[in-house]
Amino acid sequence: MILLVAVSVYARPPVKKVLPLSAVSHRSLQQLVRKDSGKVVLINVWASWCKPCLEELPALSKVKDQFSSKDFSLYLVSMDDREDTTHHVFPALKKAGIRFPTFIKDGESDEEFMNGMNPRWNGALPVTFLFDRQGAIDTMLIGGRTYLEFMRRIGSLTKK
Repeated sequence: MILLVAVSVYARPPVKKVLPLSAVSHRSLQQLVRKDSGKVVLINVWASWCKPCLEELPALSKVKDQFSSKDFSLYLVSMDDREDTTHHVFPALKKAGIRFPTFIKDGESDEEFMNGMNPRWNGALPVTFLFDRQGAIDTMLIGGRTYLEFMRRIGSLTKK
């Protein structure tokens, strides 16, 4: 009897630490950019069902590590539905090596979110918004990017 209890306790899977994932609107992202005035800010919008999004997540993790001590902020925003966080979003973030807090789009409509971020954005994913040190949008990159492309774009803004 004692052996069965001990085995069942040790047979339980370990509790996995889940990354913080807060809901965010386009307005709250704008507030984050204003709060980070004086820094270059990168906001990447992605989804777990988007292959190019998943391919560029590891590059963004490396970028975050590379610029961690500089005047730079990076925010990831998932466009997935909230009910997909456990089975799709968290596994994608873990696989990509994301070790920093990220966001998921809140209840506003996709159209309202897209127009609030940039009226020229047609909804294609992934999309990356780069803001200069004054909080003005410098670049909107639609489609997947490589680590080197991110480094060049961010590097040119951090030198200004």
